[in-house]
Amino acid sequence: MKKLLQILVIAGLAYGLFGCAAKKTMDATYESEHAIEAEIISVGNDGTKMIKSWGYAKTPELALIDAKRKAVKAAIFHGFAAGGGSAKVGPIVKDENAKTEHKTFFDEFFKDGGKYLQYVNSKNVGMPSGQDRLKMKKGYKVAASVAIEFDSLRKYLEEKGIARSLDAGF
Repeated sequence: MKKLLQILVIAGLAYGLFGCAAKKTMDATYESEHAIEAEIISVGNDGTKMIKSWGYAKTPELALIDAKRKAVKAAIFHGFAAGGGSAKVGPIVKDENAKTEHKTFFDEFFKDGGKYLQYVNSKNVGMPSGQDRLKMKKGYKVAASVAIEFDSLRKYLEEKGIARSLDAGF
C-alpha cells in the first residue's frame, strides 16, 4: 500500500510539473512556423495587387491579422506566382539575408499595429466564413482578401535601405 501511495505521489508531482509547462501558442507574428499561402487574385491600376492570403492562429481574429501580415511578408520576401491577370511577381527584397540583417526593422514593422498596416487594406467586410474560415486542431485557418500597395511599399523599403531600387544596376 505504501508503495502504491509513493507511485501516486510521484505521478501527481510529474503531472503537476510537466502539465503546467508553458505550451506553444499560435500567435499572429510575421515569423509564424506555417508556410505562406498567398496568391494574386487581381491587379489594380494604381500599383496595388489583390492578394488572397491564409493565416493561422488560436482565434479567428488573430488568424485574420496573421493573413494580412503574411500577404505583406510574401510581397517583401517571396513574391507571387503568375495568376489573376498578372505575370510572376518577384519579391521586393531580393537579398536572402535581409530578414536577419534588418531583424530589428522587420520586428518593428510587423509588430501589432505596425507600419505594415499602411500598405495592406482588407477587402473583407466581416470575419470570413465558410471555406475561408476553417477550424483546425490548435486554432483557426482564415483567408483574407487584401489589397497590397506594392509601389508604396517598395518605395518605403528603398528609402529605408532595405530594398534596392529598380533602377539600380547589377
